[in-house]
Amino acid sequence: MHISEKQQQKLMNTMNTCGLFVTCGTKPHNVMSTHWGVVGTLWNRPVFVLPVRESKLSHEIIEQTKSFAVCMPTKDMRDEIVMCDHLSGLKPISFPNSTCTRSARGT
Repeated sequence: MHISEKQQQKLMNTMNTCGLFVTCGTKPHNVMSTHWGVVGTLWNRPVFVLPVRESKLSHEIIEQTKSFAVCMPTKDMRDEIVMCDHLSGLKPISFPNSTCTRSARGT
């Protein structure tokens, strides 16, 4: 998979202006948000370096599963991102006034 320079710029711009969702785990499933990270290429592979505090539930899940997904909103979802900032890991998050839904993507 190749991430173009234009896609990297769009990702960084969205992260800096609105934020990104980070999902991890299945049981428990957790969503957090981030405004920090680095996009680049390492050994000819696209990478996203994500700092996660040890106190976050996501840290524990990522340590166990060794995986996470970075999700870039396609519209302004600042309210949902703020909600994830404050509630991540404390209790299940629902977005009653939003189009956010959890779905599994087939491979």
